[in-house]
Amino acid sequence: MKKKSVIENKPLKLLILEDSFPDMELIAMQLTQAGYQLDLTHVANEIQFTEALRNNRYDIILSDFNLHGFDAFGALEISLKFYPEVPFICISGSIGEEMAIALLKKGAVDYVLKDRPERLPFAIKNALEEAELKAAGNLAIRRLKESEIRFRQVAETAKEWIWEIDPTGMYTYASPVIESILGYTPDEVVGKKYFYD
Repeated sequence: MKKKSVIENKPLKLLILEDSFPDMELIAMQLTQAGYQLDLTHVANEIQFTEALRNNRYDIILSDFNLHGFDAFGALEISLKFYPEVPFICISGSIGEEMAIALLKKGAVDYVLKDRPERLPFAIKNALEEAELKAAGNLAIRRLKESEIRFRQVAETAKEWIWEIDPTGMYTYASPVIESILGYTPDEVVGKKYFYD
């Protein structure tokens, strides 16, 4: 079964922070031509940006680097405060390599130069796929922790001795009931192969 691409799944809920309306239109056109269906919110300043994040959740955030009284560093900081898992991409006509690297170190996932707009759809696709993998990994970790908590609760309240050994026969876990059954504490058993010797 062929996996659906990020583009085919649903309209892309996109927040664009851009103080130039023509530049915002070019970004939207570039993404539409690349096959994205857009659910686009356009904001032009810090107040609008913060309000948009406060009231909505987005799949991706695009930000110009230089805005009137505001920049991509400030926008990134605000977006990380609201939604640290949402990819943030800087789009600029004037960003230098040092600034781009600084943004990436602070948490931006990519940057695209305005004179190379053809790169933007690929940057978005990669950012969304990376975010999806990260979310799946976080979900797996959370489920594993929940499973470990459930196991520990069962093992520590069971009236039967529950133990775990590794492939060499070393005890790696012993439930507390071992003390009332065999007279050994879990600490006396864990880390040994033949604790009863």
